[in-house]
Amino acid sequence: MSKLGKLRETIEGLEDIKNILSAMKNLSIVEFNKVSRYLLLESKATENIENALTDFTSFFNLSRDMPERERLFILVGSERGLCGGFNQLVINYFESHFEATKADHFFLIGNKLLSRYSEKFLAAQNMPGPSSAEEIPFCINELGQRLMEFSHLRWVIISNSLEQDKIVATEVWPLEFSAKKTKRQFFTPPRLNLAPKVFYTQLLEHYLFSMFYKTLYLSFMAENKERLMHMEGALKKLDQQWQHLTVKANILRQEEITEEIEVILLGR
Repeated sequence: MSKLGKLRETIEGLEDIKNILSAMKNLSIVEFNKVSRYLLLESKATENIENALTDFTSFFNLSRDMPERERLFILVGSERGLCGGFNQLVINYFESHFEATKADHFFLIGNKLLSRYSEKFLAAQNMPGPSSAEEIPFCINELGQRLMEFSHLRWVIISNSLEQDKIVATEVWPLEFSAKKTKRQFFTPPRLNLAPKVFYTQLLEHYLFSMFYKTLYLSFMAENKERLMHMEGALKKLDQQWQHLTVKANILRQEEITEEIEVILLGR
């Protein structure tokens, strides 16, 4: 095959790659916009539940002083790749802010996080992360079932946020609620249709689920944002390479035409 033929083949290959990356970029944009609507609603729901729990605990003090418990580190990573340093940021934050002990437990979310760092967390439990917004509710249900055996531990949830290179670490006591240190907003206790202990238990369960929804929505948005930036950078480099090879192919084609003209003239 001539040099020009090889160049054209390479250019066609680059165009195929560009089409694939463009499709992945568009998919990330769709997922990002879809989850952004869910996140707004879930953030408001979490805030309302927190306010209700704060109001309740200011009148019904059912919670106890939270002792130091063994920790469960819940690391939220990605299920798919091509998202830059998304997973590495979670690991870096954990290693720089926490000193793990033999008593600590680990739970990894996302197969990319597990495949890259399984040696660091040999005894960690794990589960797949969401690949689309529609999979997040199923992940939450499985997560709720899997974490029941760790309800006696202190949970530390480490995940990405939408701010560039910023990680969020949230500490949760699954059987207790740490009320906000604010002034009591109401002078009379809330009217309850359930016994205070039953109400507290059920509302706390809603709070945990809402908090995990918010965390996974936020992490999934950050993942797609990172993937979008990754795709844009890759497409920019591909465009530059495509333009360079196209110019080179045009030069070779001009040289071939010149040689053909010279052969015709010499043949006369």
